[in-house]
Amino acid sequence: MVPFVIVLIAIGLFLVFLEIMLPSGGILGLLATSAIISALVIAFKEGGNGGYMVFLFLIFALPAVIGISFKWLPKSPFGKLLILDTPKASDTQLGMSDNITAETYDHLLGETGTAQTNLRPSGFALIANRRYTVTSRCQLIDSDSMLKVVVVEGNNIIVEQINT
Repeated sequence: MVPFVIVLIAIGLFLVFLEIMLPSGGILGLLATSAIISALVIAFKEGGNGGYMVFLFLIFALPAVIGISFKWLPKSPFGKLLILDTPKASDTQLGMSDNITAETYDHLLGETGTAQTNLRPSGFALIANRRYTVTSRCQLIDSDSMLKVVVVEGNNIIVEQINT
C-alpha cells in the first residue's frame, strides 16, 4: 500500500499545481484534495508512524508546490493573459507623448462664450472661437446661453451664465 500512497500524494500535488496554472473552476482542486485526503487516510490505516510522516511531508510539500506554481504562473501562457506586463522604460509615459499636450486653460479666465449644449452641469461651449468641455457651478444652463469663465482648475473650466 505504500507505493499507492506515494502515487496518490504525487497526483494530488500535481493537481494542486495544475489548479493554479489552469482555469478549471475548482475541479482540479477538488480532485487534488480528494487524492491528498485519500493518501492520508490510507497512510493512517496502515498503522505505525506512516500517517504522521505523510502529514509532515504534506505540511512542507503543499506550500512549496503552491509557491512554485505562483512563481511560474506569470511565465505560463495563461498567466501571460492574466497578468499585465510591467511597463518598459522605452514606453511612452502619459503626458510625454507627442500627441498629448499639457495645455493650460488659464488664458480663458474672464472670457465669454456660448453654450453649445445644455450644461447639466457639464457640456460643450464655444469660447474664443474654440469648443471646450465646461462645467457650470451647480446650475443647469440651456444651450445658446451666454457664459463667462469664472474659474480654471487644471483642465476644468468652470463657467457661469451671463444674464442679458
